[in-house]
Amino acid sequence: MSVNLMIKFPDRLLEMNACCDRNDFARLSQLAHWLNGTAGTAGFDHFTIPAIRLERYAKAGSENAVREALNIVVGLAQLIQSPIESVDKPRAATAK
Repeated sequence: MSVNLMIKFPDRLLEMNACCDRNDFARLSQLAHWLNGTAGTAGFDHFTIPAIRLERYAKAGSENAVREALNIVVGLAQLIQSPIESVDKPRAATAK
């Protein structure tokens, strides 16, 4: 994951949730557009389609669809672990 995405993504994800909560779909569509471009460039193509959908639904002002699309983005984000976090956390011992 690119350093730019690693640094900005947690805050941007929080901002996306806040935008969704206050129905600020204009800003949410900008953030979804950022995610689409940045994640795709960094090789995280699994964010591309959800980000495109989120941007499209936000531009249309479709609240339920926006929430569903954002939930998918959040779910994907929870699957990603920072390499920094991996180094900082001790690994569990494996049984032999």
